Amino acid sequence: MTVLFPALLLSALAPALELFHYPFMQRALIGGVITGLTGGLLGSFTVIRQLSFLAMPSATPRCSALA
Repeated sequence: MTVLFPALLLSALAPALELFHYPFMQRALIGGVITGLTGGLLGSFTVIRQLSFLAMPSATPRCSALA
């Protein structure tokens, strides 16, 4: 049973892995990884430094208009 499981897993993933033969899918994966890493680093930096960027200025006019 343990020998059969990797073969089943590879046969199930074969169609998904076949997509990476296309250059645009390779570029999309690279872009997604870079975006994820950059977002994670900038998000952590923002939280650690307690920065708010556009959160307060963009929320203030909407909140005052609703009140």
